[in-house]
Amino acid sequence: MKNEGVQLETALNDLQMFVEELPIVCHNAEFDMAFLKNKVSQESEILKTNQVVDTLNLSRKLIKDVQNYKLPTLAKYFSIAHADSHEALVDAEVTGQLVAKLKILEINK
Repeated sequence: MKNEGVQLETALNDLQMFVEELPIVCHNAEFDMAFLKNKVSQESEILKTNQVVDTLNLSRKLIKDVQNYKLPTLAKYFSIAHADSHEALVDAEVTGQLVAKLKILEINK
């Protein structure tokens, strides 16, 4: 459907305008970025220059005393309020708080 392609391109352009040159922070960035890159045409420059920070990989590097590295587990570890809802906005807010906690750990190591 032609209209879907136009809507997707508009959404991706809006995302690029929102993010600008800032880093993109994800929990399990490999999955998220593969999904986005699959949707972006090869000639597009959308999101290709942004640094990507993966809180999953950073957690694995910095934390050794957790049962697993799922977002709710790490939120609990850092006492970050988190409803295990898998809602995008909630997960984004928790991931933002998580990256701040991880960066403090990284600085102090």
